[in-house]
Amino acid sequence: MPAYILLNGRYFDPDRTAMRAYTEQVQPTLAAYGGRYRRSVTHPIEVLEGTWHPRALGMVEFPTFEQARAWYDSPEYAPLKAIRLAHVRNDTILIDALADDQTIESGPPILPEERARLLAFFAEAERRGIPPDRFHPGESIESMVQAVAAEPPTQVAFEQVAALLPALDRDGRQRIMARCRELDAAPEND
Repeated sequence: MPAYILLNGRYFDPDRTAMRAYTEQVQPTLAAYGGRYRRSVTHPIEVLEGTWHPRALGMVEFPTFEQARAWYDSPEYAPLKAIRLAHVRNDTILIDALADDQTIESGPPILPEERARLLAFFAEAERRGIPPDRFHPGESIESMVQAVAAEPPTQVAFEQVAALLPALDRDGRQRIMARCRELDAAPEND
């Protein structure tokens, strides 16, 4: 069954030359593990539903989940991953998929008790006010409630603004910075 690594770019170092070694050397490391790019960040993206707006979504396909994980943790990829991590911020996930000849019914089965446990987890998380993007089955509800409660509202706002900046053009970023300077110059309202 194929597997995919999805990389959603959130921040890119403005110095594009910093990633040149990565882009020139990454494909042979992928090929050694059976991987290949299935989309580049320049392919169009259209949001059909929801609030997720990926700006630079890369997709790499591997023959199996195990081969994808082996590549990601490989000594061949390690120096390139270090370059990427120093100059780009991504949300990166590894997902297993169905083969071309498989139907959804032939995917990994979920036992009725597992389904009930998962649905109960989601219901309790929602009842306790945990945002859906914070649901982590396997973690305790209490640890998620504490994490959400401990997160200061300013940190949430900062993360939202930081995620937006790469999507803006130069003029948009300058307008944001000008507004920040205005706010910094304004007297504090205690």
